[in-house]
Amino acid sequence: MGTEDLKDSLRNNFSLMEYFDKSFSFFSKFLKENKGLVIAYVLISIISNLSARFINLDGIKTETLFLCVLLAFLIFYLPTTLLIKKIQNRMVVDIEGISSEVSYKELFLKILKCVLAIFVLIVVATVVVTIVALISRQLAIILYVGGVVFIALHLLYFNSLYYIRDVKIFDAVTYNVHLCKGNRLRIIIPSVIVCIFATLVNIPFNILRVISGNLLIFNYAVISVNSILNSLILIFYTMLLTLIFLNVEYMDLEKIDYDEETIG
Repeated sequence: MGTEDLKDSLRNNFSLMEYFDKSFSFFSKFLKENKGLVIAYVLISIISNLSARFINLDGIKTETLFLCVLLAFLIFYLPTTLLIKKIQNRMVVDIEGISSEVSYKELFLKILKCVLAIFVLIVVATVVVTIVALISRQLAIILYVGGVVFIALHLLYFNSLYYIRDVKIFDAVTYNVHLCKGNRLRIIIPSVIVCIFATLVNIPFNILRVISGNLLIFNYAVISVNSILNSLILIFYTMLLTLIFLNVEYMDLEKIDYDEETIG
């Protein structure tokens, strides 16, 4: 299926199989046309995973731990997140046939704002749960678990919406909540399927890493191959989430247009 045909079909109600079928079709095409971006992401993923093998946090001081977390964020998390969001943005550009593309600077700022918002949310939640724990530890656990589940179920489309469209965090959260209504299983079921597949793929590599022990070269080879496969799975999953989001968004816009015409 060509990208023009894919865009024209976005207003239709896709089935689960259609999501995977269309994602696979576009995935192979995307890899061929964006080799540089994909290779850059895979290489950074390999370097990150190989570097993680040397990290040992046993007995580390709090100050040093904070510095390690900061360096890990700057050296590993930020570049990989920046690239995967750029890949997602490129997917949208290809599907919708638009010329404008979100710059690395804009994505960088979006990531920082999102990380800051998450940090503030965690701090506030920690304070609230700590206060509640003084009254009842069981109630604090229920509040914590319930809060995590509630937020997760109400932010299913936030990530795609925030990084794809030119919107602020609050506006993204608001419209995301609207899109979640009646569309949660549409994104949860495919996510569970991909998660199960990724877990099954990783099991043999985890076994090989344990077996390899101190055989560094073999261990590095296992980690590298595993990183490549995980990177490709994540890129496909990003494609799947992007397609689901665009489909839900286009159907919602179609409904809005229909309602306006009916009222008018």
